[in-house]
Amino acid sequence: LGISILAGLWSFGAVPVKAAGFTDIKGSEWYAADVTALASSGNEIIKGYPDGSFRADAKLTADQFITMLVRAGGQTAANNSEYWAIPYLNKAKEMGILQDGDFSDFRAEISREEMALLMMRFLAGREDLSKLESAQAEEAILDFVLVGAYQETTAGKEAYQKAVKEAYALGLLTGYEDISFKPQGILTRAEAATVIMRLLNPDRRPAFQPEVMKQKREAHYYGGSKWVNPADESIPKLTRVLEDRNMTKGGLHYSPRVQDAIDNEYPDLSIDEIRGIIKYTDEGMKSPGQL
Repeated sequence: LGISILAGLWSFGAVPVKAAGFTDIKGSEWYAADVTALASSGNEIIKGYPDGSFRADAKLTADQFITMLVRAGGQTAANNSEYWAIPYLNKAKEMGILQDGDFSDFRAEISREEMALLMMRFLAGREDLSKLESAQAEEAILDFVLVGAYQETTAGKEAYQKAVKEAYALGLLTGYEDISFKPQGILTRAEAATVIMRLLNPDRRPAFQPEVMKQKREAHYYGGSKWVNPADESIPKLTRVLEDRNMTKGGLHYSPRVQDAIDNEYPDLSIDEIRGIIKYTDEGMKSPGQL
């Protein structure tokens, strides 16, 4: 990454900052410093709307995030009169960030797993990732089974899974309090500013602590010492299924019925994995530090 991009990104303290002229940012918001730093960078990595607003709570779209990545990489392009993002999309392809078939609609909201894929492409060649230990991320993420599960792009499910594990291990995108990752979840523009700051500044990335996540899963999600491993065949299946259902905490949705699992309709899956048990909500998605 060029010095010109990173210079000045960390010149803000805890006091309110001038919000780069955005009409809807006072400077005391949790995201104000990051937005201001990125908007004030040489390449104006983040820009507002024609009316002068930033719209921090607006959901992030694919073309917006791709444009941020292009600018973060030191590149720029002039808006196209027909569709403003076309030059940035073309530049992203040149940079290896974007590939044909990644998106069917660039104006649509971008998911967390899609962000992970683009960011890891961005870092390729910019950071040495050869020693990155990401294998444990799969175990740390409660809903990893859902990563890439609904993607129909040319990249393939495995590419999203690899990218999510790496982005998670690097601290670019972390999990939520319920130990889920919400791969199909959408971030706001304010949250995206924090993610971009982590991308550009490794010091901003939270440390990956797989053992802590494992302990949290066992202690808070599975009932601690009372948890029964649904994959332990030495325990009667009825006991495993019922205990797993009763002891698991949080927003889980069991499908199919317990009896179907007992009747070996799904012999190779724990009840937690069947048909995607995580029920996504917007709870916590706007909280800082849970990106």
